[in-house]
Amino acid sequence: PGFNPLNGFPPLSASLDSAKAEYKTPPNFAERNSILVTKMESALGLDSFELFKQVSFTFRSGNMPPLEYYSTCRKIMGPSTFSELFPELLALLPDIEKQQELWTVYKSEIGKDQQIRASSSAKKKGGGGGNGVSPLEVCATCYQVVTSSDLRSHLTCHALDNHFPALDTQN
Repeated sequence: PGFNPLNGFPPLSASLDSAKAEYKTPPNFAERNSILVTKMESALGLDSFELFKQVSFTFRSGNMPPLEYYSTCRKIMGPSTFSELFPELLALLPDIEKQQELWTVYKSEIGKDQQIRASSSAKKKGGGGGNGVSPLEVCATCYQVVTSSDLRSHLTCHALDNHFPALDTQN
Protein backbone atom coordinates (compact mmCIF):
# COMPACT_ATOMS: atom_id res chain seq x y z
CA PRO A 1 0.00 0.00 0.00
CA GLY A 2 1.28 3.41 -0.94
CA PHE A 3 4.10 2.24 -3.19
CA ASN A 4 4.28 4.09 -6.48
CA PRO A 5 6.37 3.18 -9.55
CA LEU A 6 8.60 6.26 -9.09
CA ASN A 7 11.67 4.46 -10.40
CA GLY A 8 10.02 3.75 -13.75
CA PHE A 9 9.36 0.07 -13.10
CA PRO A 10 5.81 -1.07 -13.72
CA PRO A 11 3.60 -1.80 -10.73
CA LEU A 12 3.09 -5.47 -9.86
CA SER A 13 -0.66 -5.59 -10.48
CA ALA A 14 -2.04 -4.35 -13.79
CA SER A 15 -5.67 -4.69 -12.78
CA LEU A 16 -5.34 -2.60 -9.62
CA ASP A 17 -3.24 0.18 -11.11
CA SER A 18 -5.11 0.44 -14.41
CA ALA A 19 -8.28 1.14 -12.42
CA LYS A 20 -6.51 4.00 -10.58
CA ALA A 21 -4.48 5.34 -13.49
CA GLU A 22 -5.70 8.47 -15.21
CA TYR A 23 -6.04 8.38 -18.99
CA LYS A 24 -3.50 10.70 -20.57
CA THR A 25 -4.96 12.37 -23.64
CA PRO A 26 -2.88 11.60 -26.74
CA PRO A 27 -1.60 14.39 -29.01
CA ASN A 28 -4.28 15.96 -31.22
CA PHE A 29 -6.98 13.94 -29.46
CA ALA A 30 -9.94 16.08 -30.57
CA GLU A 31 -8.77 16.24 -34.19
CA ARG A 32 -8.02 12.51 -34.32
CA ASN A 33 -11.36 11.66 -32.75
CA SER A 34 -13.15 13.86 -35.29
CA ILE A 35 -11.27 12.20 -38.17
CA LEU A 36 -12.10 8.74 -36.77
CA VAL A 37 -15.81 9.62 -36.51
CA THR A 38 -15.81 10.97 -40.07
CA LYS A 39 -14.11 7.82 -41.40
CA MET A 40 -16.55 5.60 -39.54
CA GLU A 41 -19.61 7.54 -40.73
CA SER A 42 -18.32 7.36 -44.29
CA ALA A 43 -17.46 3.66 -44.15
CA LEU A 44 -20.54 2.49 -42.27
CA GLY A 45 -23.40 4.70 -43.39
CA LEU A 46 -25.92 6.26 -41.02
CA ASP A 47 -27.76 3.13 -39.82
CA SER A 48 -24.65 1.06 -39.13
CA PHE A 49 -22.92 4.04 -37.49
CA GLU A 50 -25.90 4.51 -35.15
CA LEU A 51 -25.79 0.80 -34.31
CA PHE A 52 -22.05 1.10 -33.60
CA LYS A 53 -22.69 4.02 -31.23
CA GLN A 54 -25.37 2.04 -29.37
CA VAL A 55 -23.11 -1.00 -29.05
CA SER A 56 -20.23 1.20 -27.85
CA PHE A 57 -22.42 2.81 -25.21
CA THR A 58 -23.52 -0.61 -24.01
CA PHE A 59 -19.89 -1.79 -23.74
CA ARG A 60 -18.69 1.38 -21.98
CA SER A 61 -21.60 1.10 -19.53
CA GLY A 62 -20.37 -2.36 -18.54
CA ASN A 63 -23.35 -4.17 -20.05
CA MET A 64 -21.48 -6.03 -22.81
CA PRO A 65 -18.43 -8.28 -22.47
CA PRO A 66 -15.31 -7.19 -24.39
CA LEU A 67 -15.25 -10.20 -26.74
CA GLU A 68 -18.89 -9.60 -27.71
CA TYR A 69 -18.17 -5.90 -28.29
CA TYR A 70 -15.10 -6.68 -30.39
CA SER A 71 -16.96 -9.27 -32.48
CA THR A 72 -20.00 -7.02 -32.94
CA CYS A 73 -17.85 -4.07 -34.04
CA ARG A 74 -16.03 -6.27 -36.51
CA LYS A 75 -19.32 -7.54 -37.90
CA ILE A 76 -20.75 -4.00 -38.22
CA MET A 77 -17.61 -2.59 -39.86
CA GLY A 78 -16.48 -5.57 -41.89
CA PRO A 79 -12.96 -7.03 -41.55
CA SER A 80 -11.11 -4.48 -43.68
CA THR A 81 -12.61 -1.32 -42.15
CA PHE A 82 -12.35 -2.86 -38.69
CA SER A 83 -8.64 -3.66 -39.15
CA GLU A 84 -8.03 -0.11 -40.32
CA LEU A 85 -10.01 1.75 -37.64
CA PHE A 86 -10.00 -0.39 -34.49
CA PRO A 87 -6.43 0.41 -33.32
CA GLU A 88 -7.18 4.16 -33.33
CA LEU A 89 -10.56 3.53 -31.72
CA LEU A 90 -8.84 1.60 -28.93
CA ALA A 91 -6.11 4.21 -28.42
CA LEU A 92 -8.68 7.03 -28.20
CA LEU A 93 -10.93 5.18 -25.73
CA PRO A 94 -10.50 7.35 -22.60
CA ASP A 95 -10.86 4.52 -20.07
CA ILE A 96 -7.75 2.46 -19.30
CA GLU A 97 -9.70 -0.38 -17.71
CA LYS A 98 -11.91 -0.73 -20.82
CA GLN A 99 -8.82 -0.41 -23.02
CA GLN A 100 -7.21 -3.31 -21.18
CA GLU A 101 -10.32 -5.47 -21.56
CA LEU A 102 -10.33 -4.84 -25.32
CA TRP A 103 -6.54 -5.11 -25.61
CA THR A 104 -6.67 -8.66 -24.24
CA VAL A 105 -9.29 -9.62 -26.84
CA TYR A 106 -7.47 -7.73 -29.62
CA LYS A 107 -4.16 -9.52 -28.97
CA SER A 108 -5.90 -12.88 -29.00
CA GLU A 109 -7.89 -12.16 -32.14
CA ILE A 110 -5.07 -10.66 -34.23
CA GLY A 111 -3.20 -13.89 -33.76
CA LYS A 112 -6.15 -15.67 -35.37
CA ASP A 113 -6.49 -13.07 -38.14
CA GLN A 114 -2.85 -12.52 -39.02
CA GLN A 115 -3.46 -12.50 -42.78
CA ILE A 116 -6.12 -9.80 -42.54
CA ARG A 117 -3.96 -7.72 -40.17
CA ALA A 118 -0.91 -7.99 -42.40
CA SER A 119 -2.73 -6.81 -45.51
CA SER A 120 -4.44 -3.89 -43.76
CA SER A 121 -1.26 -2.78 -41.96
CA ALA A 122 0.53 -2.48 -45.29
CA LYS A 123 -2.12 0.01 -46.42
CA LYS A 124 -1.82 2.21 -43.30
CA LYS A 125 0.14 5.41 -43.22
CA GLY A 126 2.58 5.30 -40.34
CA GLY A 127 1.01 2.13 -38.97
CA GLY A 128 2.74 -0.68 -37.19
CA GLY A 129 4.13 -2.26 -40.34
CA GLY A 130 3.17 -5.50 -42.02
CA ASN A 131 3.27 -9.13 -40.97
CA GLY A 132 0.51 -8.74 -38.36
CA VAL A 133 2.49 -6.35 -36.16
CA SER A 134 0.18 -4.27 -34.01
CA PRO A 135 0.37 -0.47 -34.35
CA LEU A 136 -0.36 -0.30 -30.61
CA GLU A 137 1.74 -0.36 -27.45
CA VAL A 138 0.86 -0.68 -23.77
CA CYS A 139 2.47 1.70 -21.28
CA ALA A 140 4.39 -0.29 -18.65
CA THR A 141 3.60 2.33 -16.00
CA CYS A 142 -0.17 2.88 -16.30
CA TYR A 143 -1.20 0.22 -18.85
CA GLN A 144 -2.82 2.74 -21.18
CA VAL A 145 -3.00 1.50 -24.77
CA VAL A 146 -1.37 4.01 -27.13
CA THR A 147 -0.36 4.05 -30.77
CA SER A 148 3.31 3.32 -31.39
CA SER A 149 3.74 6.87 -32.65
CA ASP A 150 2.25 8.30 -29.40
CA LEU A 151 4.34 6.23 -26.98
CA ARG A 152 7.17 8.75 -26.60
CA SER A 153 4.87 11.68 -25.78
CA HIS A 154 2.87 9.45 -23.42
CA LEU A 155 6.01 8.44 -21.52
CA THR A 156 6.99 12.11 -21.29
CA CYS A 157 3.74 12.73 -19.39
CA HIS A 158 4.84 10.17 -16.78
CA ALA A 159 8.24 11.83 -16.46
CA LEU A 160 6.51 15.16 -15.81
CA ASP A 161 4.15 13.53 -13.29
CA ASN A 162 7.13 12.09 -11.40
CA HIS A 163 8.99 15.41 -11.33
CA PHE A 164 5.91 17.54 -10.61
CA PRO A 165 3.44 15.34 -8.69
CA ALA A 166 -0.05 16.61 -7.94
CA LEU A 167 -0.43 18.07 -4.46
CA ASP A 168 -2.54 16.11 -2.00
CA THR A 169 -5.44 18.45 -1.21
CA GLN A 170 -7.44 15.99 0.91
CA ASN A 171 -5.49 16.51 4.17
